[in-house]
Amino acid sequence: MEGLRIRVPRPSNNNNDNANTPLPEGHTMEPLFTSNEHAYRTSAFLIKNRGKTVTFKKRANLNRGPIYNESKKEIQVYEKLRGAPDWKEYIAHFREGKIRDKRVTLEFNYVPGGDLISFISEFIEKLGDADVTTSNASIFFKLFADIARALNFLYKNGVAHGDIKPDNIYIDEGRVPHARLLDLGQSVIAAPDNKKAFEKASDFDIFRYVKLVCEEILVNSFHLNARYITNLIDKLKKVEGRSHQYKAAAAYWDDLYEEYKPRRVSGNSSRTRRINGAYKNSSNRVSINMNNLIDR
Repeated sequence: MEGLRIRVPRPSNNNNDNANTPLPEGHTMEPLFTSNEHAYRTSAFLIKNRGKTVTFKKRANLNRGPIYNESKKEIQVYEKLRGAPDWKEYIAHFREGKIRDKRVTLEFNYVPGGDLISFISEFIEKLGDADVTTSNASIFFKLFADIARALNFLYKNGVAHGDIKPDNIYIDEGRVPHARLLDLGQSVIAAPDNKKAFEKASDFDIFRYVKLVCEEILVNSFHLNARYITNLIDKLKKVEGRSHQYKAAAAYWDDLYEEYKPRRVSGNSSRTRRINGAYKNSSNRVSINMNNLIDR
């Protein structure tokens, strides 16, 4: 059985050619950048097979600095979110967390699709020499909608993620890929005495969602027209309330996905699709000002 779909450690020369290599049973990911004073990650991952269930563990030792406290916090947040009946729709399937002998261990269910970075790499590899188009990249519209709904789930349950980026988004590759969130070690939990901190973290979430996920993938990586993002920002500016903004973002991407997703067509039939000229592939760049969307 194939191991967890997670990227192998990044070597110091930033060559990540083996990024999509599945890890085998029993494999332990060595800590990343352990010689770096400001380590990117100091936890390890262990792959285990249990019949048809594959899990991985994230471990952190007390003497390895902030990652220990973040991992303790993750357990607290996951336990909080598991009280919601629909939590499995939005976050990676957390099994259990343990704190003992100055070590924190988190265990999750097998994630078959890997993280969003791996998903992007495989998408580009499958295209080969073909260009990225609105139609063949439409699955990302669906994933963006999933992520917006997941962020809204967190927000409604009093949690701001705090570190939204492709590394922390995992793809469940079913008939239609589905995105879930992972890594809540930097999250902020709403409480009566930290309302400002929670709202600031929520501002940070939506800013990173638009800039580091939606814009980074569509505009910077795929070179699709930047008006996808400016139109999204325009919509968000008109909506009051963070939860309503996430709902508006999800609806925006859902509509685009339904419009542009590939459809099977019979031999003699024809189909028409409304083509919005603003979204045709273009190398034009549109200046994006996020300052009017949120207070960073």
